Amino acid sequence: MKVGMMPLRELEYRLDSKSPMRLVDLRTPEEYRTGHLEGAVNIPFDEIRGKIGQLEAGGEITVFYCTRGGNSLQAARMAAERGIPAYSVANGIIYYRGRHMVRN
Repeated sequence: MKVGMMPLRELEYRLDSKSPMRLVDLRTPEEYRTGHLEGAVNIPFDEIRGKIGQLEAGGEITVFYCTRGGNSLQAARMAAERGIPAYSVANGIIYYRGRHMVRN
């Protein structure tokens, strides 16, 4: 299965339209607490290999994101190898300033 790249503009559109998707924040719990996308679950990148199987159920697309995009691309590749429809947020969310960011 091929990995898709999702630009921030498309992510924003999907969030606005409430498209069914699973959001996975790969940053550390501390980074997650400083701000994350609405509905995102936090699975730190160093734990994703052991937890990727939890993402198989549901059939919806899984969108991985991290700060700059490198880890999310690797995680999306791992998911795609297991047949999970996966996307990586292009260039990470470091520049995301949209309305779907939850700040704690």
